[in-house]
Amino acid sequence: GEENMGTYVNPGTRNMEIDIDYEFYVDKSMLIKVLNGKLNKIDRFICVSRPRRFGKTMAANMIAAYYSKGCDSHGIFSSLKISKDPSFEENINKYTVIQLDMNDVVTNKGPFSVSDYINKVVVAELRNEYPIVDLEDGITLSDSIKKINLLTRDQFVFIIDEYDVIIRDQEYSSEISGYLSFLVSLFKNSTVSPAIALSYLTGIMPIIREKVQSKLNNFKEYTMISSKDMAPFMGFTEEEVQSLAQKSGMAFDDLKRWYDGYNLKGLEIYSPKSVITAVTKKQCADYWSQTSSYEAVTDYISLDLDGLKDDVVSMLSGNRVEVSTSFY
Repeated sequence: GEENMGTYVNPGTRNMEIDIDYEFYVDKSMLIKVLNGKLNKIDRFICVSRPRRFGKTMAANMIAAYYSKGCDSHGIFSSLKISKDPSFEENINKYTVIQLDMNDVVTNKGPFSVSDYINKVVVAELRNEYPIVDLEDGITLSDSIKKINLLTRDQFVFIIDEYDVIIRDQEYSSEISGYLSFLVSLFKNSTVSPAIALSYLTGIMPIIREKVQSKLNNFKEYTMISSKDMAPFMGFTEEEVQSLAQKSGMAFDDLKRWYDGYNLKGLEIYSPKSVITAVTKKQCADYWSQTSSYEAVTDYISLDLDGLKDDVVSMLSGNRVEVSTSFY
């Protein structure tokens, strides 16, 4: 149930309620089991990068709903797989969650810098949440967290969706260094660390190494080419697509022929956006290329860096091209 949920602090279940209401909702709740295994461990700083429209935001909403204090999320999880897991009871509604979608932040920040805006709005919500802690005017988010943790022993779970929008969008290039310093003040700060039980960043880019040197080198990265224990949560698995096919009365073979795009160490992974659109419209078509990320791809191809354009043309005509995926 909803008590006094914030926008950024302890958002509770409201975003997940909208997601789960969908007739083709896919239960990805076992991701929480993986994350529960990382709470307060050395690898509790996580960066998951995957393509656009791959269900990143739904995962973020689910994680927020599960860990958020101030509400009871048992009901919304009762029909999901995680509710049967031994780690379920142990951590549900036990943390102060701070959930930020950086797309929203850049839309709403007005004249403020990204970090000033976050400090302002999140600290204001923390004051409501913790009236007994004196959070003076102008205090930073990292100092607030430190203070709250010292006084109350409460720990925090950070969820930052589209964390890389500031880094990849030319429009915000003047913001990059301030934003990175802000991330470092939270996640690479030995006095704040004990207050953070888990930090889950998502975006379409891995942690940027060269721009930050290795300031955020304590983040463990999960990408489409190195997904480790996150592999089943990077997209839809074959099993999940089979059950969607059944539910919608579509032929699984058609969905497989169209959307079986990735093989993560032997696990077939499908593009969620495409599969969901297909089962909703009961028709296979090229749905992913209608997303904004496709335009970005065409821009890169037409820049023809390193002969990329010829390579793509060559691959389209059936030839193979070797690339090094680790840094390209």
